[in-house]
Amino acid sequence: MKKSNSKTYQLVIISILAIAVIYFIINMILTGVGLDFSLLWHWVFIICFIFTTLANVKEKRAIGTAIGLSGILICVTSIVLMAI
Repeated sequence: MKKSNSKTYQLVIISILAIAVIYFIINMILTGVGLDFSLLWHWVFIICFIFTTLANVKEKRAIGTAIGLSGILICVTSIVLMAI
């Protein structure tokens, strides 16, 4: 029973995170403004998020993996907006 509750809490947290990230990305696209960092810092953050995501995937940590993927998605969207 405890494991089921744990999975439910993880899904709730991941769902809230996904909604927040989708809202943030849509807001960035509609305003046309990305993150206020230089291109170098974008790549530093992307590399850090990649390593964090890989470590969490290896350990089978769903919330950490979701956070890492969210960070990658936000940084990549910001870079695309900078290029436009």
